[in-house]
Amino acid sequence: MFELKIVVIGGGIAGLAFAIAMKKSGKSVVVKTKFSILGAEGMAFLINGTTLNKIIDLQINHNDLSSYPIQNFLLLNNFGSSQNDIPLSEWYSIKRYGLMQYLADQLEAADMHEDCDFSHFIYENGNAIAAVFKDGTVEYGDLFVGADGINSKVRKEVCDSQFYPSQINEIVCVVESAALPKYKHTFRKYLSVKNGLSFGYIPLSEKEHVWFCQFKSDFVPEDQKNDAASNRKICEQLLNEFPDEVRQIVAKTDFERSHLWRSQELQLLERYYKSNICLIGDAATGSISLTSAGVSSAITSALELTHAINTTLSIDSALFNYNEVRKAAHLNLIDYASTLKHQFLNGLGEITRDELKLPFMK
Repeated sequence: MFELKIVVIGGGIAGLAFAIAMKKSGKSVVVKTKFSILGAEGMAFLINGTTLNKIIDLQINHNDLSSYPIQNFLLLNNFGSSQNDIPLSEWYSIKRYGLMQYLADQLEAADMHEDCDFSHFIYENGNAIAAVFKDGTVEYGDLFVGADGINSKVRKEVCDSQFYPSQINEIVCVVESAALPKYKHTFRKYLSVKNGLSFGYIPLSEKEHVWFCQFKSDFVPEDQKNDAASNRKICEQLLNEFPDEVRQIVAKTDFERSHLWRSQELQLLERYYKSNICLIGDAATGSISLTSAGVSSAITSALELTHAINTTLSIDSALFNYNEVRKAAHLNLIDYASTLKHQFLNGLGEITRDELKLPFMK
């Protein structure tokens, strides 16, 4: 154990989780984020019970975290025929806003500073001694943690990065459950038998569902607008041959609550730290299509770094240990995702139960 002040740059899931864990460990920590912590884009996601328990274990101030159990995964083809019906154990759906509110409530107002757009570091003898922000403010510290997402500015200070070519995009929307098919606790996914196209439908509560339409990136132009009218048109065209049930969900959706996500998949980085600057969450590993592993990866990376700091005698050793563990985890996730992408891009066909890879990873 050693004394240090930590500056977290980025107030997303990974950044807040790490800040909470460090504060519980008695460290001095401050979060500086460009955007409003509760105002960032995001809909909902699936998380495993292990990850959910890790989040709950972070609790400093008592607060309820709303989640909804998902007990079954039903895979169908685009004709509506069932391919696989698999019971699930310890999986939950959760809204992003609810999770962010829960995490933010664990910190004091003085711990978090919004509207802080990172500019650069001040260095001394090869180490960063302060982070400078575009409003002119300067935050001094001993350890600087980049948790500023897929388009991380901090990452540029650590190493070069490359992205995989964009293959899969998706439109996501949260909808009211009234007048829609009610499949309690069941994740239904329709996967095309012949090309890269799918539709998923997941309950968030008795009143709301989230649905997504995933498709090959080249199905729509790169300059496609991300607005209600454009997103509705894309879904209506792409899902025209899917079952009536799917088309009804699309028809009854308020697309003002939709969002077009363009995939940005980060290749394995050469390293996750340099000197006393370290990366966690999407800044380190990005989000990988089809795996539903974004939240799990964010929380896990935050806790791995926490563990490394709390169990080693120097910051150098802590960051080295974190780097080794995180790299192995990222390689495993990339490998798992490659199988899912192959299934998606080449069509469902007849996938046996043993061959099927579930579209979510612990």
